[in-house]
Amino acid sequence: VWAFVLRDVIYSLIHHINSWPSHMDDVSTRSFSLCCDLLNVTCQTAVEHCGDALESHLHVIVGTLIPLVHEQPGIRQQALELLRYLVITNQGNENLYNAIRRLDSFPDLPDFRELRLTQKKIKYSKRQFTLLEEINHFLSVSSCDSLPLTRLVGLNDLKQQLELHKADVKNLLKEYQDDPESSVLVKLVVNLLQLCKSATNH
Repeated sequence: VWAFVLRDVIYSLIHHINSWPSHMDDVSTRSFSLCCDLLNVTCQTAVEHCGDALESHLHVIVGTLIPLVHEQPGIRQQALELLRYLVITNQGNENLYNAIRRLDSFPDLPDFRELRLTQKKIKYSKRQFTLLEEINHFLSVSSCDSLPLTRLVGLNDLKQQLELHKADVKNLLKEYQDDPESSVLVKLVVNLLQLCKSATNH
């Protein structure tokens, strides 16, 4: 029961947050701030009482909060504090650890520096990834149809990995020629097309 209630509350708040206009008057800003406060309280309560139910929603929450840091100056600090609480304060939480590892990277900007370092430390806790592992990680990140633009940082990181490992790309192309149906490159192209379609509809 907790899991269903939590999901409904989180997605209702996120829907309201994403529906707000970019330019707001004082009343709208206060209402918007209240929505963010409620999301904060909801997340903290979930971490304390049903953390296993929160992990499947972490990517959507993080994807909603990241743009707010720069697009909504009035609640910038609230968004950052909740991001830090979820990713940095709770990096040792067994329920959130794997969810943090599966996130896309945070933007390479000063506001997100500590968050980016924490997520990368968790992602590469055992070793650096091969190109194949980087692609599989990108494919494993859950995409929300209503938030396709949250994958932009992950796309940029993947682009950099492809540029750095051109020899590995050639090997993956050879594997594609040998067995197209199970090729990770085919899966990647399909995923990218789906993201493009979602972004166009968005």
